Amino acid sequence: MLYGSTNSDHIVFLERESRAVYAVLVDEQDAGTLEGKAREADGLFREYLGFSVNFYIGPTVPIEQLADAVGRLKAADRENVTRQGGVQLVDPTRGGDGRPDEKPERMDMAGLRELLDAGDAYSVIGRVRDYFSALPRERVTQQLLLDFQLDFNQLLFNALDERGIDTHAFFFQPDCETLYKRSASSLIDTLKWISFTAQRAAEAIQASGRAQTVTGRVKAYIDGHYSEHITKAELGAMLYLNPDYLAKLFKKETGIALNDYIAQVRVNAAKALLRDESVPLLDIALRTGFDYYSYFSTTFKKAVGLSPSDYRKKLLGSAAPEEEV
Repeated sequence: MLYGSTNSDHIVFLERESRAVYAVLVDEQDAGTLEGKAREADGLFREYLGFSVNFYIGPTVPIEQLADAVGRLKAADRENVTRQGGVQLVDPTRGGDGRPDEKPERMDMAGLRELLDAGDAYSVIGRVRDYFSALPRERVTQQLLLDFQLDFNQLLFNALDERGIDTHAFFFQPDCETLYKRSASSLIDTLKWISFTAQRAAEAIQASGRAQTVTGRVKAYIDGHYSEHITKAELGAMLYLNPDYLAKLFKKETGIALNDYIAQVRVNAAKALLRDESVPLLDIALRTGFDYYSYFSTTFKKAVGLSPSDYRKKLLGSAAPEEEV
């Protein structure tokens, strides 16, 4: 399209980081029509392929200035965080980028913190949108997005850490990490990242404030997965809580240690299986989440006062089953 033919000898692939970057070299006599062709190409990409392409066009330069010219065009692309697609004419021989030297005032994070503490993710997202919408487009730079990213990350970390929420498990989820890496490349990507993290953080904060809900979810999970390998760390990651904090919270709300509750559920399940004489003791141990029979036997005897085999004998020889632990 740019050449009026299929000859693409002068289309040079430069890099692929978060996006693909190409340099298109044209003869001087064709330069006058390049802008119109680029606008036509951008329109067709939007209409038929559903995405946009950014074209940055610079004037003809001597070959020894080509590397600097391309660098200036790439710098213009990095600084373009508000325009999605279209054609921009850039003079790579001119110093500076034409943007005002004065930086916009950074956003008030204290106000966002109050909203986040209240679990109001919708208002957090709306206030961030209002902040960027109020700025002139030329003042929204990549550096501003990076500064905002740093400030908001610090806000999130403090808000989550104060509640014992495991910040590592929160920040390093695949979806969150991907959005974070892209967030400074454009304003749209920043808003996507804010929308995702604010909602997830508000959910985690609200859950941490409802201790009964937390312990209820932990109990429900253990009751349904006692036959699997369950650790304090896995339960903490599920609720975005520090494992030690979760264990203390569980003990405070239930009066029983987390590991003891897991053992109690498994012992109760084993007692039910011991009613069936045809089920081997080793199978019962494995079905109820014990990796070794010796560990199963020790835990069972500590809870019930009898070994699994003695309990089975007593159970089958008695008229009524014992009460559950």
